[in-house]
Amino acid sequence: SLAGHPTWGVAAAIGAFNTGLASLTGVYRTRLKTMLQVCGVTFVCALIGGLVGPSLPLAVLTLTLGCLLLTVYGEAVPAAATLTLQATMTLLILSGLRLAPAAVPGTALLVLLGGLAQVMVLGVLWPLGRHHPEHRAVSLTYAALADFVAGWEEDAQRGVAAPGRLFPDDAPFQGAQSALNSVPVTRRRASHTELAALLEEAEGLRAALISLGLQPWVRGQAEVPRLFRRVLTRTLTQVRRGVSQGQTGPDEALISPGALRALRFAALRAAPVGEVEKVISALALTLDLLTRLSLTARPPIDPVLPYSLSPAPAAPTLPFWWLRPTPAQFTPAQWQHGWRLAVAVGLSDLLVRLLALPHGYWLPLTVGLVLRADYLTTLTRGVARLLGTLAAVLAGPLLGLAHPGVQLDTLFVLGAAWLAYALVQVGYAPFSAAVSLYVIMSVSASGLSQGAVAEGRLLYTVLGGLVALVAFLLWPLWVSGTAGERLRQAAGKQLAYADALLAACSGSVDTGVADPGLNTVDSGETALEQTRSAARSARVSAEGVVAAAVAEPVWATRGQRDDAAPQNMALLSANAARLLALHLALRRAGSEGARSALRTALGQARQVSAQLAGEGQENSTVQ
Repeated sequence: SLAGHPTWGVAAAIGAFNTGLASLTGVYRTRLKTMLQVCGVTFVCALIGGLVGPSLPLAVLTLTLGCLLLTVYGEAVPAAATLTLQATMTLLILSGLRLAPAAVPGTALLVLLGGLAQVMVLGVLWPLGRHHPEHRAVSLTYAALADFVAGWEEDAQRGVAAPGRLFPDDAPFQGAQSALNSVPVTRRRASHTELAALLEEAEGLRAALISLGLQPWVRGQAEVPRLFRRVLTRTLTQVRRGVSQGQTGPDEALISPGALRALRFAALRAAPVGEVEKVISALALTLDLLTRLSLTARPPIDPVLPYSLSPAPAAPTLPFWWLRPTPAQFTPAQWQHGWRLAVAVGLSDLLVRLLALPHGYWLPLTVGLVLRADYLTTLTRGVARLLGTLAAVLAGPLLGLAHPGVQLDTLFVLGAAWLAYALVQVGYAPFSAAVSLYVIMSVSASGLSQGAVAEGRLLYTVLGGLVALVAFLLWPLWVSGTAGERLRQAAGKQLAYADALLAACSGSVDTGVADPGLNTVDSGETALEQTRSAARSARVSAEGVVAAAVAEPVWATRGQRDDAAPQNMALLSANAARLLALHLALRRAGSEGARSALRTALGQARQVSAQLAGEGQENSTVQ
């Protein structure tokens, strides 16, 4: 851009920015692999988008088919979601620039070079970090739990729980497990075992907090429940800070005893009159799990891989840049969403081309980012993107008061890019604000009026959000009618997990004997962990469906809604937290007396799982 070629700067920035967004999770090798994947795919999409951009029919047809295939593939293979999103955005942007055919190869090459430059820069900086990315990944799970509890304060003020806050964000947990699983067997150390154990604790806390969050007193508006929420948030934040700083050794307490005493005291004070025992019972699992984190000498664990840390996966049968889904992974709902998104994006692109609107590609770009498979995510992303863009539009003129020149404009662009990377895991609204500010400052730096650019960005954001919402309402994919079935499936998987734990506790399945030098587990432990993993996947899937169903409009889902689904989901989560805690105890139960007590507790937990599975068929709340 400084050399007088703003299009070249935009192309290189697209490659660097997209590649940087793909670098936020995983260990060193996994990050490099993902970034190289994004470099290659965005180069191809830039080439295709640039070639078809000048032709209206070719561009609309290519965008429609490209969005269809990339969306369905990303839905079927969650590991490729980031890759397909970056590819879709690059295709939309480069086709919208409508480059001259002679400039397309060079522009696509600049996209590739920008991405490779990002790989080189981050590849050098990562090893200089004080802590490994695994620490950060696990710490983010506790940050998600702290954010979940902090959200109870807003719910208390509104008097009702927001649908999007019924369950903690699961993405950090998936990212942490992926990061730990990505560590090669030969590089796994004792700290990885401790991190995996901390992830186990976070998994149990997540399930326990879901159940606790539906207790009426937790979201009370009085000062005492507010004190409890603040203490619990501060406690989880303390754990997050300790993990991120590398305090993961068994002799390092992550929670001070005083914080734990304050939490117990606040909970007892928050208990309604006559319900102290009920409050203690609801809080028991959360306190049990937090107590272990407060110990300066945490109980040792067996020298096996904790359940969050599975053995290294087998070598892929295809090159690393391609993931082949099985036919069973493609569902009719995925194809319907793919077609809906493709048609909405294609029609939006056709409209802005016919009207010859400046920067018109921002409209289909917004539609592609906002329109999601479910109503809740579509609505929340649309609102978040609008608020973020509005904040950027208001911030732009304030920066303009500094009377910037080319050098200062460049610094503002770099600052906005840094903010985008820093806020991408904070929330979609602040991330959208940073990205919009980055776009506004970048485009205005090329000589265009900042006011015109900001107004256009805001207009296209509003129109894109409306198009996405209308597209969903015209082609709805309501999930209220499937909530009961998903709960039954999750309860069935959890029942299988409880049975597997009972079998392991009885000695019919070994919990795993490992050679510490090889850091591998036997088939008994692997089978038990596969059962646990299947139960978790089904439970998290049910959480998403229940949260989406609660947010769906009553007028559209009348007769399909299951009003007891949130309460049943909370009971299922409480049971999952109990099973996870017992699974941890099973590894440390050396005496027959301890195993006998475990068998009794597991038998009780199994009865709850069976009851949930049976009650789910009748769509009634388990008492």
